[in-house]
Amino acid sequence: MDLMRNGLTIKGKIYALFLCLLLSVGLLVTNGLKSVNGVSELLHEVRKTQASIKMLQSVDEEVRNLRALLQTENYTHQVTLEQLRKVVLDIRNKYISRENIELVNPPFIANSLTKQAALFNSILQYVDTLQTINERFQQLRSELLIDVNSLMSRPLLPLSSAEEKQTLLALKQWLISETVVYQSNSVSNLWLVNAGKYIQELERFRLQNESGQLPVIGLANDIDTLIQVQLKVQSTWQQLTNDIYLIESSYRDLLRQSLLQIEQLNLTYDNKFREVIMSKWLVVIVVSLLSVLIATLLILTIVIPLKKITHAFKRLTAGELDIDIPGKHRTDEIGDLAFAANVLIEKSKQTVTLLENTKRLVAEQEATNKALTREIEQRQQVEYDLVKAREAAELANYQKSLFVTNVTHELKTPISGILGMLSLLDATRLTLEQKEYIDYASKSGDATLAMIHNMLDYTTLETGRISIQRKPFCLHSLVEEVIFLSAFRAAQKQIVLLYDIANYLPEQLEGDVARIRQVLLNLISHTIQHTDQGYIALDIKDHTSVDEAVVKFIIHDSGQLITWDLFDERYTSVTQKNESTDSIGVAIARQLAELMWGKLENATVDNPARFTLTLSLPTVCATGAVIEKPEQSLQTVFRGIWLGESPIIYNYIACLAKKVNLHLVHLASLTELANWVGKNNVQEYQCLLVSSELMSESYPKLLQNIHAVHPAIRQLVTIWYSLFPRCGEASQFKVAGFRGYLSHPTKYKDFITLRHALMSKSHGFITRHIQSDIDLPEGLGNSQITNENIGQLKVLVVEDNPVNQKVAARMLSKLQCEVSVANNGQEAVNTWQSQDFDLIVMDCNMPVMDGYEATRQIRIQESGQQHIYIVALTANALEGEREKCLQAGMDHYLTKPVKLVDFQQLVDEVREHACANTPAETV
Repeated sequence: MDLMRNGLTIKGKIYALFLCLLLSVGLLVTNGLKSVNGVSELLHEVRKTQASIKMLQSVDEEVRNLRALLQTENYTHQVTLEQLRKVVLDIRNKYISRENIELVNPPFIANSLTKQAALFNSILQYVDTLQTINERFQQLRSELLIDVNSLMSRPLLPLSSAEEKQTLLALKQWLISETVVYQSNSVSNLWLVNAGKYIQELERFRLQNESGQLPVIGLANDIDTLIQVQLKVQSTWQQLTNDIYLIESSYRDLLRQSLLQIEQLNLTYDNKFREVIMSKWLVVIVVSLLSVLIATLLILTIVIPLKKITHAFKRLTAGELDIDIPGKHRTDEIGDLAFAANVLIEKSKQTVTLLENTKRLVAEQEATNKALTREIEQRQQVEYDLVKAREAAELANYQKSLFVTNVTHELKTPISGILGMLSLLDATRLTLEQKEYIDYASKSGDATLAMIHNMLDYTTLETGRISIQRKPFCLHSLVEEVIFLSAFRAAQKQIVLLYDIANYLPEQLEGDVARIRQVLLNLISHTIQHTDQGYIALDIKDHTSVDEAVVKFIIHDSGQLITWDLFDERYTSVTQKNESTDSIGVAIARQLAELMWGKLENATVDNPARFTLTLSLPTVCATGAVIEKPEQSLQTVFRGIWLGESPIIYNYIACLAKKVNLHLVHLASLTELANWVGKNNVQEYQCLLVSSELMSESYPKLLQNIHAVHPAIRQLVTIWYSLFPRCGEASQFKVAGFRGYLSHPTKYKDFITLRHALMSKSHGFITRHIQSDIDLPEGLGNSQITNENIGQLKVLVVEDNPVNQKVAARMLSKLQCEVSVANNGQEAVNTWQSQDFDLIVMDCNMPVMDGYEATRQIRIQESGQQHIYIVALTANALEGEREKCLQAGMDHYLTKPVKLVDFQQLVDEVREHACANTPAETV
């Protein structure tokens, strides 16, 4: 039994029946085969009937939905006539087409479907009729509405009472009401209801017209026509709904008849087998009984599951989901059908579960949205508080910067007086010891002033009031200037400053030379502080293109390096612990590098240099550096010997000497010198440079030991190279017998001077200084800067500080100037009016009247007269101060402290241009 139920398909079971019938006699076999064919046809008919039932169920569902749709009394769920037409056409074409009718079974279903097709066609005709009637109704409604509006707009309306007017107004409101207007666009059971209401309303208006409340004959005709249209709507709609109800009833009848047909088929199948059994011989009764038994079992395995599945489908149609489909584990077609039904039930359960989960997720999402809304509001409040805090911090920072600016400005005024007095004192007759003290005091004052400038620059950078100016400059001159400005501080710590410029760098670059100089000075100053002894080297590398030079300023030294993390921690901000002037300088250098579109890097594992400054500078002249294109007189090759221990110092000195075609050989000691002389021809060499590293004994004794190495060495020009020069040292080496003296750091022009001396075979003492400076006796200072061939200038100094008054007056007096003094701008204007002056040195910030206002008044009063040359003198070095002075009418701009050489240049310019009104650059 289990084998019949689960092990065989329906076709397999029929084959088994055939095998049983073959065991019977020939007649039984023949009749049995006929019976089997009848059973097969019956099964085919059953399948067709099942398919027909499914189709009838689908059509029944569609018709019920259609009728439910038409019975709605809610305007928002109504459908248009076009939508109704499309639904009816879809049902007819999908289920009641000629192809489907030919496939259905039994035949009475096909006949019924043919009749249903005619009903669907009549429904479509009713839809067309309804559409035509509706259009006519709306047209009549519009015409009646026009007539009513026309009557109501006539000035001489024959309305005898307010009741007539009210009735006409009610008719108009009904004609424009939503239900009347909406009827043309939709279709539902409301049509039947509304049609009755419309007839009642129209009957009432007609009765009112007959009673005299609407004494207009045209309106009465229109109302009668509308009543006829609505009656037509009622009748047509009633026919439409009746047909749909008839279709629904017929489909239900068809479903019942189909179920009965299946039962009839089963009975027919049983009767056929009984006929086979009764018509055969008695001898084969046993075989026939066995065949009948097998056939019965096979039929039961098909029919019974079909009944159960049919019952299950009825329960599913009723809305039950907790259904167990029998036979779902079978492997035949019944099993496939049961499995499909079970899948459908599971999908329905999943859909219900999904809907419940969706509702739960929606509730959770709403709660999450509320939480997010609260969080966003809190964040907005925090952001608002942060903005307020930032504005307060910016205001406090601005006030701090303004305070620092004012303090530094006030500090520069007395420091200017101190440095000015030291400059005047340095120009007097002093002993060498006194001059050394003056130098130390001046250096300390310059260091203090540099610290003030760093503070001022840092404040300016924080407030964003600094700008970068691009002007042509000479890179070689800039590097030499930076090295010489830093040499004094380095020499105090026994540190050798070295530099090398890469070949073929452009001669002229474009950039802010003052800011580049400031960055390099700050970085070298920081490097000096963190280097105890040894050397500091500045290498300038190039990655030059046609239009732009990428210049790398690399600073490395023999001191202990600082990692990049520690550099960021200590020198990116001066508001942290252990601040110093050097940390301020490095912070300023880094910010200035970024303002110049450059980058400042510190030592890393791959780059051991202490600092690497990279700048992109446009080229002004890409012909190569001057030092790489020697003059015709530098074509001759000279050779020399460098006697010194450090190979690093030799490499940098040799590179600089090579630029003037002077090639040096390095020897570290007298022993190496002796070995080298024995192997080489000394006659090919012209000079011997002795480094001060070898100074372990007296100068004469050292020179004797050098000459004692070989007699040919006496023919060389022996020059002492002092790494840490001291005042008056050159004359001592001259007395000791040396032929020349060079002090570190050397410039390019120093080796040019040495080369010219070697070429001319001069027997004089070779040095970068003039002879009179070398032979100064003790007790003499520098000579005064004078020019006796030029006449005196009349100069008016306007300064409110007495010390600065005296400094400026004394400096100008030394330059052969006749000086007058005024304490404020008002005195300056009065003095200028009463006397003639060639030059006015004007302080900017003074009581009573400042320098800007005084200059403006002088320019107004001198209109048409000779132009007086006015020079601004101020301690304010902030961005924009120069432009402010020039806008006030000043011709020149000097920043405190002013040195004697600054006044010398100014006086020479005034004498040369004769008070020309030409603005000049900042000194």
